[in-house]
Order: sequence, then structure tokens, then C-alpha cells
Amino acid sequence: MTPIKLDANREIITIAEKDDIERLAVFNGRMHGDDVAGMTRELAIAHPDAPQMRWFAVIQTETREILSTVSLIPWTLDYDGVSIKAAEMGIVGTLEKWRKRGFISRLVNQFGVSLSEGGYVLSHIQGIPYFYRQYGYEYAVPLETHYCIELRFLQNNIKRTGESSLSLRNAVNADIPVLEKYYTEHVAHLAISTIRGEVRWKFIIGESLKTGYAADTYVVEHRNKAVGYVRIARQGFGDGLIVSECSRLPYEHFLSLLLQIAAIAKERGKPYIRLNLEAGHPAVKAVLDQGGKYEGGYKWQIRIPDIRKFLETIGLVLNDRLEGSEFDGFSGMFRIHWYRDEIALEISDGEIVRIGPAKGREGYVINIPPNLLAPLMLGQSTVAECRKFYPDIRGSTRAVRLFNVLFPQLEGFLYWPY
Repeated sequence: MTPIKLDANREIITIAEKDDIERLAVFNGRMHGDDVAGMTRELAIAHPDAPQMRWFAVIQTETREILSTVSLIPWTLDYDGVSIKAAEMGIVGTLEKWRKRGFISRLVNQFGVSLSEGGYVLSHIQGIPYFYRQYGYEYAVPLETHYCIELRFLQNNIKRTGESSLSLRNAVNADIPVLEKYYTEHVAHLAISTIRGEVRWKFIIGESLKTGYAADTYVVEHRNKAVGYVRIARQGFGDGLIVSECSRLPYEHFLSLLLQIAAIAKERGKPYIRLNLEAGHPAVKAVLDQGGKYEGGYKWQIRIPDIRKFLETIGLVLNDRLEGSEFDGFSGMFRIHWYRDEIALEISDGEIVRIGPAKGREGYVINIPPNLLAPLMLGQSTVAECRKFYPDIRGSTRAVRLFNVLFPQLEGFLYWPY
């Protein structure tokens, strides 16, 4: 990218050279800690998606000092059977004395240009509360769930069960096909999930251990045969032992697995176990059945940069949802209006035949505040829920029913690709 001048002394650049990556890593470490410095190095150099990553920075033109940064980290997501390109906005930071000068806004603009050029359909960020709403991001898919159980609640179960029927061993590269198999089976139950592939697993159980997302990956065995896997984060939010990922197992195996995890928690001096898993995961049911509690969580903040492109990408899914619904065989125009703009879906005999600007004012119309498009279109909220707080969601009863058919509630959870 050709440098973009901000003023006589500062410019935006894309960092790519190895020496510049090291300067960026030092900057990110200064801003966020050594683990983020390690993450920057490993992502930029060793991750299989490194060639598609973008590292934007505001620098002093003369000294090349880094003042502010934003990164673009590519993901591939599955949306109800359709593969879509998504871009995480990650590792955002500005030196304290240079804040409130609009640097992040200029970097976010450049990030948006790359979204368009790269064909990304979604963008997501972990992000501090509220700040990113100004850039069109809204809370949607769950992130960092807290299903917690104190070790003392497992004591009776430990006494009654005796020796665990399961065993754990550290995963190695030779286990990657097994890990990918059980991961794929696990996320098949989710309508929105991360697509990994074996190539990313190599990074996850290797170079990722040098980053803030380091987790110990164990193959779960039953009578010396692999039946799944579990990942335990080395650090994270809270004082508990964090299960950051777990394949699906029979319910009785989860009780046995909890005993194994409880033993690790005791070794590490952790007072409780926290599951960072989706609500519908069988392990969550097992923990709640044993006396655990849900203690809240956070969510990914998501933006749909181009509504038309998103709808075209998931067009086959939308048509499948129309089939067999009350709108099977329906013909007409459906306009989704978000006050600043709108998009029209032209439907003929129960099939969407065109997505684009509205032709006239005919047909059904639903009005939705723009910040609600992502949570509603991703099935993470419903019109009925949102209407309690947003009376400016407007539409006829039939228009709302059509929207609900096209965008039903979905379970989603995004596991890291790094």
C-alpha cells in the first residue's frame, strides 16, 4: 500500500517487512503485554493466513516511530452451510499521548477499504465496550462465556465414581487429523462457526503456545482409543481453569472428563472450572447438572460492511428457508430498510431472483435500525426481543413473519483459528 499522508509529519502505512514486524511486535507488547507481542510475531510470520493479514499503522514520517495500529486477521466462517470470508479487527492501540487525534478512525477507514478489496462479508472484533459502535459494530455472537462450577461440587461425584474411565494425553502433530475430525463434528451442531482445516491446527498446537491464546490441547481417550479432545487455556478471564474448547462426547463421558479436568485444576491451584463453550454444548449441561452456574459472558461485535454482498453470499440458504414455509410459492418484493438505505429482495414463486435497489415502493417492508442488522441477520436476536428496546423497528405482521423466516434464531460460536 502506498503511504497515506495524514499531515506533514505523519502517515499511514501497511507493515510487511520482517524488521518492521518486529517493531510492531514491540509496540503491541508495550500497549498490551508480552503475550500480544508474541502473538503479533507468530501471526505475522508463522500463521498459514499470514499472507492475507494486514497490519496498518500510523507512524512518524521522519523517525518511523509507530503511534497507532489496527490489524486485519482473516477468518473463514460457516453460515448455515455456506462458507463466508470474515475479517477480525484485532490488536488495536494508540500511544497514550497520541490519543484523541482521530488516528483509529483513519485506520478503521483503511481497514474498511481492505474489507472491500478482499471480498470480506463480515467483520468482527472483541473490543472494549461501546467504543466500536461508532464504526457500525454491534454485539452479536457469544464470546467468553462463563459456565462455572466449584471443585467442591464435584467431590461427591469423585467419591462415587472412583477411577475415571477416560484419560488425557497431550496432542502432537500426528493427532491433527483426529483433532480436525472431532472439531468438525462438534461445530456441525452450530449454524455459525469457524472453519479451521488441518493447516491451522498445526499453528494452534504449535506456535500459538507463544501467544496470549496459548492452550494445552489434549486427546481424550477411552480404553486407549481417541474419542475426542479438550483444550485448556493457560490464561484468561477469571481465576478458574478455563476449558476453551471441547469436542462432543456422550453425557456420561463428560462426567468422567470433569474429574480429569478437576484434577488439573487442583494441580494448578484453581478454585473452579469455567467452560468457555456455547450454551447448547453437552458439557455445559453436565456442569449445570452438577451444580454449576451461568455467570454471564461477552460477545463478538460484528459489522456487515456490504448488506447486498452478504445476502447474495447466503442466497441459497435464504431460498432453503423460504421452501416449506408459509412463503413457499410467494411472489413479491420484500424491502429491508435501515433508515439510511435499503435493499430489496425480489421473490418469484418462493425463490429470491434478485437482490438490489428497490424498484418503487410496492411490497412488504420492514424498518430496522442499522445497528441491529448484524445481530438479527445472524440469528442472534429476534425482532420481538429487539422491539422491547427499539420501537423504531417497524413493519406489518406479515413483513415481520417473512423476515423471521429468512433470518431465524441460530446458535453460533466462534472458536479461534489461531
